[in-house]
Amino acid sequence: NYQSLRQIKINMDTLYQPNKVDTSVELFGKTFKYPVFAAPIGDVITNYGDALTETQYQEAIVKGCIKAGTAAFTGDGVKDNIYGDPLNIIGDNNGYGIPTIKPWKKEEILKKVRLAEEKGAVAVAMDIDAAGLALLAMLGKPVEPKSLTDLKEIIGSTSLPFIIKGIMTVDGALKALEAGAYGIVVS
Repeated sequence: NYQSLRQIKINMDTLYQPNKVDTSVELFGKTFKYPVFAAPIGDVITNYGDALTETQYQEAIVKGCIKAGTAAFTGDGVKDNIYGDPLNIIGDNNGYGIPTIKPWKKEEILKKVRLAEEKGAVAVAMDIDAAGLALLAMLGKPVEPKSLTDLKEIIGSTSLPFIIKGIMTVDGALKALEAGAYGIVVS
């Protein structure tokens, strides 16, 4: 990466016709000011310390993204409130936010998708790369990889746009497309 970055040259040209730059993007039937969204972070206290509670962090990130003209992906975790609290905040803010579900057992995923639908979320996501998190299993709630068949069933169960986060290869992206994903997040 270092050698590749050294090949990039910036050529400043201050003689140009100024035009208004439009960074907006339309996704999920909504227009966002920027094509940049906040990443899903859950179990804030365990992972980052106790400066903010889960609810304080999620409220700040959801409302801050709305104020900035974009949206937040919210997290999931072993305790139900880690998914539920931010989902309530999303619901209280006209569905602006994307709840992100861990790759739990299929029944739990489907239950959480229904909750996202009830709260009017603009989309729902799964952070498929969490399938390797041993910490969740150590805490008594294991995650597992999903097959293409599993993803097709999960995605087909909802009318919400479904995003798969954690794609790391071209093959993974093609599988997500085949499963019916609305979009992917590359990790």
